[in-house]
Amino acid sequence: MKQALIPIIIGSLFGFLVPTFFIYLDLNELEMSFNLKNILWDINSQRILKFSVPAFPLIFALAGYFYSREKTLQQKLNKEEAENKRNSHLASIGEMTSSVAHEINNPLAIISGSALVIQRRLEGEFDVEEIKNKIGDIRETCDRISKIIRSMQDITRDTSEEDSTSTTLAEVIGDVTGIFEEKIKGSDIDFKFELESPIFQKPLLLKRISLSRVFINLLNNSVDAIKESEEKWIKIFGHEKDGFYEVLIQDSGSGIPPEIVERLFEPFFTSKDIGKGTGLGLSLSQKVVRDEGGDLHYDDTRKNTTFVVKIPSSKAS
Repeated sequence: MKQALIPIIIGSLFGFLVPTFFIYLDLNELEMSFNLKNILWDINSQRILKFSVPAFPLIFALAGYFYSREKTLQQKLNKEEAENKRNSHLASIGEMTSSVAHEINNPLAIISGSALVIQRRLEGEFDVEEIKNKIGDIRETCDRISKIIRSMQDITRDTSEEDSTSTTLAEVIGDVTGIFEEKIKGSDIDFKFELESPIFQKPLLLKRISLSRVFINLLNNSVDAIKESEEKWIKIFGHEKDGFYEVLIQDSGSGIPPEIVERLFEPFFTSKDIGKGTGLGLSLSQKVVRDEGGDLHYDDTRKNTTFVVKIPSSKAS
């Protein structure tokens, strides 16, 4: 209610000013001075002014109240939308990073094993070349872990006030693929990121982190859809078409039933089992891409399950 007081007060004051202005014009036309006595005389002599003097402040005060109420409701909706968006992104990121955390144990085992070999060799006779090789393995594995952690830090940053920066689609997707490749290790999923198209190397003004989360969501969905299939592959490729750079995320699935396609981008709709999906991923991902002036849609013309992320070529920086 406190937030509504200022618009109500302003509306009331404005409501007084409107009939006062007409009284001033009326007195000026009658060549009468603008004072309290003449104002009261003018109000009493005209029926419409008797009505408008109390009515206008009330009308404008009500207008101020409803404006304030509408603004408050909109702010609440925006806050809830931002919270839903954040929760959905965290769910997608959590799904991927939980697998990655498990996979980090493998390179840590390599480091531990290599360090143990070096220690034993140093305690007795040792081959310098063998130790050099083991140290090389440790450094390479540390770089691998560091890359994974940097990617996780980037995609989990707060994006509520993210600005567009110059980047490429290769960099946006690259933020995700390092983690994703760790996630699918041991799952027999063949993953390919085909960089041949020049669209992946063109500098664009984009919200890099927000857009990378779109690809996290799409890749997570692909894994969930094909993990029990005999043939398992996912590929990302792209081309330029009708003023847009189109990035296609395709998997070995045989497509989505029409009755589900119709509802794919509805908020809270999910075809996953209870507890395994919020139903917000695709709807929020589509909003992120549309905020960039593009679109996200399902391509039902292809044999295999394919989603298309469209970015306007006018985003070139």
